[in-house]
Amino acid sequence: MTDPTRAGVRGGPSGAEGWGPRRTRHAMSPPASSGTPRLAVVGNPANRRVGLFQDAVRAAGLPAARTVSWLEVLRGEAVFLPGETVRVDSPGEDAEVDRMLRGGDDPARVEGSARWYGRFTAAVREVGRAAAAAGAVLLDDPEDIAVLFDKRLCHGVLDAAGVPVPDSPTSGPASGPGAEPVRGWADVRRLMAQHRMPRVFVKPAHGSSASGVMALETAGPGRIRATTSVERDGQGRLFNSLRVRRCTTEREVAALVDALAPDGLHIERWLPKASQRGRVADLRVVVVAGRATHAVVRTSRSPMTNLHLGGTRGDLHEVRAAVAAAGGSWDAALAVCEQAAACFPDTLCVGVDLLPATGWRRFAVGEVNAFGDLLPRLTGLPGSGAEGLDTYGAQVAAVLAASAPSQPASARGHAGSSDKHAAHGHVASRHDHAPPHTTTSPHRTTAPPRRTTTGRAAVPGSPVRRATTEQGTTVSPLPPEPTSHRAAMPSPDMNAIVGSHDLLLVTLDTLRFDVAEELAAAGRIPNLVRHLPGGVWEKRHAPGSFTYASHQAIFAGFLPTPAAPGPHPRLFAARFAGSESTADGTFVHETPDLLSGLAAVGYRTVCVGGVGFFNRRPPLGSVLPGMFQESHWEPEFGVASPTSFESQVARAEQVVAELPEDQRLFLFVNVSALHQPNWFHLPGATAEAGDSRATHAAALEYVDRHIGRLFAAASSRRRCFAIVCSDHGTAYGDDGYTGHRIGHEAVWTVPYAHFFLEPGATR
Repeated sequence: MTDPTRAGVRGGPSGAEGWGPRRTRHAMSPPASSGTPRLAVVGNPANRRVGLFQDAVRAAGLPAARTVSWLEVLRGEAVFLPGETVRVDSPGEDAEVDRMLRGGDDPARVEGSARWYGRFTAAVREVGRAAAAAGAVLLDDPEDIAVLFDKRLCHGVLDAAGVPVPDSPTSGPASGPGAEPVRGWADVRRLMAQHRMPRVFVKPAHGSSASGVMALETAGPGRIRATTSVERDGQGRLFNSLRVRRCTTEREVAALVDALAPDGLHIERWLPKASQRGRVADLRVVVVAGRATHAVVRTSRSPMTNLHLGGTRGDLHEVRAAVAAAGGSWDAALAVCEQAAACFPDTLCVGVDLLPATGWRRFAVGEVNAFGDLLPRLTGLPGSGAEGLDTYGAQVAAVLAASAPSQPASARGHAGSSDKHAAHGHVASRHDHAPPHTTTSPHRTTAPPRRTTTGRAAVPGSPVRRATTEQGTTVSPLPPEPTSHRAAMPSPDMNAIVGSHDLLLVTLDTLRFDVAEELAAAGRIPNLVRHLPGGVWEKRHAPGSFTYASHQAIFAGFLPTPAAPGPHPRLFAARFAGSESTADGTFVHETPDLLSGLAAVGYRTVCVGGVGFFNRRPPLGSVLPGMFQESHWEPEFGVASPTSFESQVARAEQVVAELPEDQRLFLFVNVSALHQPNWFHLPGATAEAGDSRATHAAALEYVDRHIGRLFAAASSRRRCFAIVCSDHGTAYGDDGYTGHRIGHEAVWTVPYAHFFLEPGATR
């Protein structure tokens, strides 16, 4: 855990950094005086970035920016002119510059990033010194750039500022107090175990464009998998590749990590990300002069979403709709990016990698990029003030605004924004303040919303570490759409959940979707509704029309399928070629069923049965419970008992209490109370009158009164991931039908939900 007193990073040409308050160096600001700015750009003349910036300068009616090449800088020949406003751009796309910085002739090599970083930051500091001596000013601060190109330092600065970031054992200066040494694979393994991180990203500290990045996951002794674009030749040299591949042996992973380690490594928890159309998704958000102006969605089937590694652009409208449907705030998501950019107040523009958590309600910052604005043909966000402008046009507009005649602060920028951003120029206002109607989540203790420098409420409470004690807020959700029309529930990354969480699967045997939906809307099942995402059930289709068939499918990983159209990635799946429903977030097992797959990675699988298919009396009643390591059934658990669910919960509580604390648990409960006969749950009903939708509803209310105890037991030892669903519905005279094992909508349409149970939150 990063020390919350660490407020920032300072570094001089000597490279020695110290923790202390971050300072705003206003001497680097462009002059806020009238007159046409004279621009210069430090870059490689043939680089696309320089060309796009020059296009933006010409489009603004300005004289072409004077180009100072990186070769001139590295040779000590750079010259700046008095009054110039100087943009520092990437040194990429020039083989000679790369050779001078890296010290090698092959730009595809991964090694040498520490040497590159030392020479590059020294060159940037020389640019700053020469510009200052000439009376020119920079749009990019050399010390900000030095931090941005060291992932450890950058993470530490963000964390100390309260920006939500993935947990990391390497945050902060590599040589600072309490720094964890990362000398090779043995240290990575140790830190993963010590910090309980079964899934991490291992990144070269000074890399970019996913060079050398490894997405690493472990699942028990001897089980390891790494996803990376790094390739190692027969001589042990590392090369970047455009092909993402997987390593599945510890020996191969160790060799890669050991080769990367001398240049410095950063380790951070691999957060499960939201998905779009079955592909993991994140966003690159460009912040100019303190304002989020551009955003692009990146999706991929691999953990790395970089476009050059097979990622594709996603749909931003779908993201905004998903955030709203989840009760989140798009403005709050952008505010996180602006909060991150505010950590670098003397740099006009940064690109923020925004990681949406599963469910699209919470966000974290993965990285902040000094040269993260290369998004050709992407125009500004609505309301950003950069509509119709690309990222370079927005930066030119900010420079022009800074050079315009002085005007009232309210017209120049947000009240409370930094002086630096006012000097850089205010692009425009989207909404100066977040909506006032914020409410706290019913399941989270929260503080009032933090305000950012732009006036927006900060992002809701995040599942990642924060340096402050605030837990965040959730913005009042829009009224949910009718359940039957809602999109499929976002799928969490089960590879992050399996191994770290206890698991609970509850099948509400024979529960009809329409009855479950009606009772939820009427407030008759409050203990269930408080855990349902958005307070509503998801409409799904059962894999079978009766208990035995459905549970055989469910135990093979085929949970009820979302009724909404679209790809439906599964949470669990056995490995087989050609599967179209196995996604990056799917927990894939090598065994024929989920139960043995979970047992293979250390789970204790326990069944508390209900209906006759779980009673272990005839041979058929032994098939399903026989798939578990431990199974329980008593007559008082069965369909004929008016107190069946209470008895099942009591047994589940006993099972949990007797488990060793470190033993992971997969607990399955088949709830029999809704199955016929259920007339005895409705006061005044009789056996002669029989069962009906009304008695079915009364049975669900009975289950709701006791299910809080089950949730509390399941989450009493650690965080628990819960799935609650029906295995099939049943007919009560619908179109003349009674019962199930028939192809009727009342039978195949079922309610479904999955959610997390926090320890102690359900008591």
